[in-house]
Amino acid sequence: MNDYVWYACYGSNLLEERFLCYIKGGKIPGNTRSETGARDKTPPVKSEAYILPYRLFFSYPASKWDGSGVAFLDHASFGEARTYARRYLITAEQFTDVIRQENSLREYTEISWDKDALIKEHSQVILPDDLYGRLLYVGDDEGFPVYSFTSIPEGKDMKPQRLFGAYRDVIAAGLKETWNLTDEEIDRYLSPFE
Repeated sequence: MNDYVWYACYGSNLLEERFLCYIKGGKIPGNTRSETGARDKTPPVKSEAYILPYRLFFSYPASKWDGSGVAFLDHASFGEARTYARRYLITAEQFTDVIRQENSLREYTEISWDKDALIKEHSQVILPDDLYGRLLYVGDDEGFPVYSFTSIPEGKDMKPQRLFGAYRDVIAAGLKETWNLTDEEIDRYLSPFE
C-alpha cells in the first residue's frame, strides 16, 4: 500500500495543468522545459485550496520561465503570514519525484529526510546544493502529513527578482482556478512582486 502525503504548493503548481506535468510529463505553454514526470503517473487522489502559514517572495531568475523570478516561501516567517496555496494528495514517491524535477535532478534520484526531526523543527535541509532544497512540514490533516518546499536561505537573504510574463500568467490562472479570485484580487495579490 502506498504512503500518501499532501503536497502544498504556492507558485505555478497552483494551476493543475502545470502540476500534472510533474506527474505525467510534458510542459505547458510559456515554459521552456519539458518535465519527465513521476514514476507513478496516477493523478492526485484529491486537490483543494489551502493556506500556507509563510510569507511568499520571488527570487532567482529562472531560465525555464524566461528570467522571471520564481516563488519561494520564507521559512523564517512560519506562522506569521498567509499565502494562497493548493494541496494535492499524492504518494510519497510522487512527492519526491516532484522535488527532483523542481531541482532539475537526475531522473529518479532518491530523496530522503528525517521525519521525526522535520516534525519537531517544521523545516529541514534535504538537498543542500539545490534551489528548492528545504523541506517544510506544515502539520497533519486527514491522517496525512502536509509538506511543501522552498529555498534554503531565509527570504531576507535572497535577492528579490521581479515576477512577470508566462510565469505570472500561470500563477494567476492557478489562483483563479483554485481560489476563484477575480482579476482585480489577483492583481492586488501579485502586484507587490512585479
